[in-house]
Amino acid sequence: MGIIIAIKPGLSWNSGRNTIDFNDVHRFSLADNKWEKIMTEGETPTERRRHTVEVCGNQVVLFGGFNGTYFNSMCYLNIPVS
Repeated sequence: MGIIIAIKPGLSWNSGRNTIDFNDVHRFSLADNKWEKIMTEGETPTERRRHTVEVCGNQVVLFGGFNGTYFNSMCYLNIPVS
């Protein structure tokens, strides 16, 4: 059984002049073929897009991103393991 963790990226339209940034965390189950929104522990990072995410065990490491301002920071999120 496989699981994919995703943090929604921002959306843009009209040549990038209008954007919506997200900080939602979702889990995709390969076995069930379904997405599920999950709650994280700790401080929620600022909404962003153009970020990098790595998953290690039950921890998500998020680096950088952009929401009108460039981020050069790292956030750690604890996610439930099921």
